[in-house]
Amino acid sequence: MWLGEYKIDGFEETIRKINIYVTRYGIDKLNAPVNLKNKLQYNKFISYVHEGFGLAQEEIINTLLLIQQQKDECKAKLKNEKNKEILKTLKDKQESLANQEMITRKLADSIAWQLIGQFHYIARRMYTGQNQLSIKSSNLSSGQEFVTRYNKENTLRFALLTDITSFLQLGDVLVLDRSDSNPIIGVAELKEGKKNEETREFLDFLYKSKCPKSMYYFAQEKGEKQFEQLMRMVKQDYKTAANLSILEKGSGRDPISEINVRISEDIFILQHYEDVVRHLLEKCDEKGWAIEHFEGCLSIGAYKFPFPGNQAFKAWVSGNNFPASDLRSGFSIPLAMPIFLLNLGEENVMDLTMGRKNVLIHLNIDEWINLGLRNGLACEWLSSKATHKLLDKRNKQLRPYVFENRAIKFAQGDKEYYVGDGILVRILFEFVKPSSGLSFIKHSIEDE
Repeated sequence: MWLGEYKIDGFEETIRKINIYVTRYGIDKLNAPVNLKNKLQYNKFISYVHEGFGLAQEEIINTLLLIQQQKDECKAKLKNEKNKEILKTLKDKQESLANQEMITRKLADSIAWQLIGQFHYIARRMYTGQNQLSIKSSNLSSGQEFVTRYNKENTLRFALLTDITSFLQLGDVLVLDRSDSNPIIGVAELKEGKKNEETREFLDFLYKSKCPKSMYYFAQEKGEKQFEQLMRMVKQDYKTAANLSILEKGSGRDPISEINVRISEDIFILQHYEDVVRHLLEKCDEKGWAIEHFEGCLSIGAYKFPFPGNQAFKAWVSGNNFPASDLRSGFSIPLAMPIFLLNLGEENVMDLTMGRKNVLIHLNIDEWINLGLRNGLACEWLSSKATHKLLDKRNKQLRPYVFENRAIKFAQGDKEYYVGDGILVRILFEFVKPSSGLSFIKHSIEDE
């Protein structure tokens, strides 16, 4: 089930409206070609863009709260229900609501990706792999009050609540300030409630005084629960400070993997195959399906509801046991670029989002490796034994992609690169050409 019959009244209309706020509100409102060299016009355009983001943020919060309410009601009914048919109906409803939540959060992600300039290295720093929290668990009321006030004070600044996204996990608010010639991006922590305020004030004192013994007196005075909250804040502050330091300095020790990382100063331009997917989506309107084989290693199928797709696509790529990716599953991948920012055409995006169309993509990794070999890269599947040795050495955050107990190694000279989920996500969900992915790997090896 994708969305099924369990939709919030007007859900598609809400998603359409938010998508316009997020992707083209500023352009529509300016109603003129954007001259980025004209400071007055640029500032006016940015103000409109931020206005659209603000309207979107408000709609996203309201939609997530409504979804959460329905999820809570469904969960309560499941506790005591014995009837199998009703149980199945409730479980189907849960799945549908979960998909609606993912869609809504991806619209918030679409704002976030634009605020960070669509730079993946910033997105990776902002994501720490924590479990998604219910929106009710967040400091929503104080957060809304803060972002509304902040965004109204200066329209060249924008603040986004991190809890409504699926990948922003540093701080309570992501802030972008474009009022200067060099835009500044950062995160902010918000205080809510007397105990949190006390804890934050003590932490500020602790960081300034550098007196760890004061933590003992804090625990004695405030009790175990507030001390545990203090320690959670310390850990979160450490992650935030370490990741922001890496972004600022370009290198540092990753607080999750505990290894040294470096951000390359080079900008590598990736090539995409969005035009191929867009053409297939338009073509499938005629007979319900359209297929394309691309660069000798990528198979793409676009299908219109009702889908003959899965079985037909599997038959087409039979003999290649690598898993095919369902484009809609990208909604559940925090660091995948939101579909709303891909150049597929607004109606195609809505058809994909609402389940009226689907795209299946299959990367034949053997042929991809052969393409790498033809382009001067040493590429191979590691043995199961070598793969397990590699996994034993690596933190789970840095583990390579493994298929049938084997990892993929690229090499050039004495330098090695192990394929991770990141590059595969970009090929399968962001339409990076497989050949361009290989060029990126080669560039990454040379840049080490």
